[in-house]
Amino acid sequence: ANGTALQQRSGTGSSASGVTGNTGLAAPYWVRLVRTNDTFTSFISPDGTNWTQSGATTVAMNTCVYAGLAVCSANDGTLCQAQFDNVSFSFTNQGVIVTPAALIHRYSFNETSGTTAYDSVGGAIGTLNGDATFDGSGDVVLDGTSGTYVSLPANLLTGVSKFTIDAWFSFTVPNNNVHLFSIDDGGGYGSGGNYLRYNLYDSGNGHGGTNYFENYVNWGNHVLHGGSVLPTNNTQVHITVVYDPVNGVKSIYVNGVLSSTCGGSLPALSSYPQNAFTLGKSPWSGYGDPCLKGSINEFRIYNTALSAGEIAANDTAGPNVLLTTNVSLAVSQGNGSLTLNWPVAGSGFTLVSSSTLGAGAVWIPVNLTPSIIGGNNQVSVSMTNATLFFRLQR
Repeated sequence: ANGTALQQRSGTGSSASGVTGNTGLAAPYWVRLVRTNDTFTSFISPDGTNWTQSGATTVAMNTCVYAGLAVCSANDGTLCQAQFDNVSFSFTNQGVIVTPAALIHRYSFNETSGTTAYDSVGGAIGTLNGDATFDGSGDVVLDGTSGTYVSLPANLLTGVSKFTIDAWFSFTVPNNNVHLFSIDDGGGYGSGGNYLRYNLYDSGNGHGGTNYFENYVNWGNHVLHGGSVLPTNNTQVHITVVYDPVNGVKSIYVNGVLSSTCGGSLPALSSYPQNAFTLGKSPWSGYGDPCLKGSINEFRIYNTALSAGEIAANDTAGPNVLLTTNVSLAVSQGNGSLTLNWPVAGSGFTLVSSSTLGAGAVWIPVNLTPSIIGGNNQVSVSMTNATLFFRLQR
């Protein structure tokens, strides 16, 4: 999707210390103030090029800065826009609309009692088994005893050609073959040798205590190691698994960073039985594989392969924030600079700038690395007398 310029807004009007009017304008439209001496007159435009005075009253002030970044320091009719010292416009921000990654199931474990784990996206209700409990703070707690796990509905991935699984969890005892999740036939003995599983720890079979994701079909398996031994001191870990047989890619990300990946032919998801989808339980539980001792804070399933940028954004945003489809820039002024903010959860966006608007504008990426402040990307730009517009682009 193309970026939407910061100054492009939708809504029914504007107001700022007596500047009113424009009610009923078709969205989106642009708003600006033009300075003559210390007086500002409001104008509107459907395209940022052709301007019409709005008929609003003029407003006097001494300094101004517009949200596209320009400082009006001379009495020369300089364009000022959207945000000013002591004056603020109120708009409904149109933002940037992009096609989101398709989140189809989300379990946040925010329940405080009972055995029902609600799916806030897909409505596929899960069930707590054995001694599994909600801690009331957004975690399901598993004590590692036999039969303690979370069961999700069967056939949860029917019709899905590829998936990404995102999970935030912690565990305390590195028992061999303790699992984060398993998609299998439900028999407990790996019957038929067809399953998908994520093993959090295995010190045997040449695995060296690492975590790994395994797809097993007709007794032929393929193990992808996570590349490290996960912490077992109750530290929360974010694991992302991408299984994309359409493009022949399988990947593991640990805390938002690619840990391992491989390419080649992968069995279609229809190759695996989906009688059981469990959290904290092994497909080989009938042979004594232990249940997970730890807690799960968030478990998500997407029916697509998330990009590296989306996975990193999910990790930065954390388990309580979803990737957003409506992204906009926020602006503040102070100490000779303009600070621009936009959500980390709006992944894949680049801050670009142009000295002009309209069809001939050339938008160039801003060569500044954003800081992460309170869930937002933040960039500070020194103010000059030059006119410069900013927008997000993806």
